[in-house]
Amino acid sequence: MDKNNNWLGSFIALIVLLSVLLPLSVTAAPDQPFELTAEEQRWLEAHPRIRIGTMNAWPPMDYVDKSGRPLGIGTEFIRAINIRLGHRLEIVPGSWEENYRLAKEHRLDALMGVTPLAEREQFFNFTTPYIEIPHLIFTRNDASYKGSLDDLAGQTVAVERGFFIVHLLESKYPKIKVREFDTTSDALDALSKGAVDAYVGNRAAAMYVIESELIINVKAHRESLFLRKFVLGIQAQANSKNFTRPFMPAAPRRPAFVA
Repeated sequence: MDKNNNWLGSFIALIVLLSVLLPLSVTAAPDQPFELTAEEQRWLEAHPRIRIGTMNAWPPMDYVDKSGRPLGIGTEFIRAINIRLGHRLEIVPGSWEENYRLAKEHRLDALMGVTPLAEREQFFNFTTPYIEIPHLIFTRNDASYKGSLDDLAGQTVAVERGFFIVHLLESKYPKIKVREFDTTSDALDALSKGAVDAYVGNRAAAMYVIESELIINVKAHRESLFLRKFVLGIQAQANSKNFTRPFMPAAPRRPAFVA
């Protein structure tokens, strides 16, 4: 299969996923109107522009095209909510580390694609999850089966810089040598070229890269390590709870699942 067909397959898969996600997340139907409280309305009126950080190089979750236009699952979720909130949401693409820092410094109002962790609660209030995705181990094709993270002891593992998996591996699996990369593409390229022994991460993002970049010598070990839910993280500060609720009914009651 050529690269264009691989890309098309990935694109169709994304559209199918959004067809499940967006009917649950888009503005309420006419027979189920969503009404802001007076306090929420005042808060929104005081915030005519709400800046939401998304990742710029994490397809199909969030990324930008060659012209810099934001795309991806999280981006479409934001655009759906934007209808409800009067088009006041502004998407700010950037690296995870940069946008995370800006949000902590109160220079962004929210972050898309956040894994809700206890240590992040001092900085963010979390919406309900909008998607959950399994995380897997990836190795080159000639590697033996890896059924758990314990099987990676003594090996060098690629992960994305600043992602939760960095802390997990360093704190729980000290025998694993962690090597951070700026993007999933960079991490998988290093794996393909033999610079690292494995990659651990988001199945959807990894498979998108493997298919679109025609990486033929890397395989996924199908045993799911764990599921990760992704939420919109709202900057935690005075009155931020008034910013959170308008997003809660917009998220699906059960997060979309990507196998």
